[in-house]
Amino acid sequence: MLVGMDDARVRGLFPLDLVLMPGESRALHIFEPRYRSLYADCVLEGQPFVLVREHEGQTAAVGCEADFTRLVQRAEDGRLMVLVEGRDVVAIGEPVGGRLYRAAHVTGLVDDDETADGALVTEVGERYRALAARAGADRDTPHDGDAPLSYRVAGGVEMPDDVLQQLLETRSEPTRLRMVADALERVLEHVEATQEARDRAPTNGAGPHP
Repeated sequence: MLVGMDDARVRGLFPLDLVLMPGESRALHIFEPRYRSLYADCVLEGQPFVLVREHEGQTAAVGCEADFTRLVQRAEDGRLMVLVEGRDVVAIGEPVGGRLYRAAHVTGLVDDDETADGALVTEVGERYRALAARAGADRDTPHDGDAPLSYRVAGGVEMPDDVLQQLLETRSEPTRLRMVADALERVLEHVEATQEARDRAPTNGAGPHP
């Protein structure tokens, strides 16, 4: 669902082969002059940019508006290491010229008025904690932040970018949580299979000797 066209605004685009979730923090390495220019403009004007997935030459139609939150390192040759944080999901519209970097009109997207039932929320939490335990961490489902739970969970684990992009493009929180629960189950199965293979490796797959 689109917000009204009065909400349309111009944002610089940062196309990368990755997906940023609302509420998620990431480190980005900026080395091209056009993206250094994007960083400078955003910081000077106090404006966000849009991180949008570009994969195999195709730029997604939906991205994540984000802020540059911290300059971590500036190299002598101008390269930057920065932290960014996702904000809102936006639809990317008509391009805007006149800048060194790509820019476009973007329009905010809002969710449908659906509420996930408690059983689904519990299922997501259980799988998230099980995956954290497999990694040797004792973490509860992430509750902090204003972003929907589906985005907060997806931003805290490794998921395929195709799944993350689909989450960005889905306007139903219950549907997203179902997708997250299924993705977490697949990740758990992969982790368990990998661990089993490692455990069996010393015995050449024959199992433990009597």
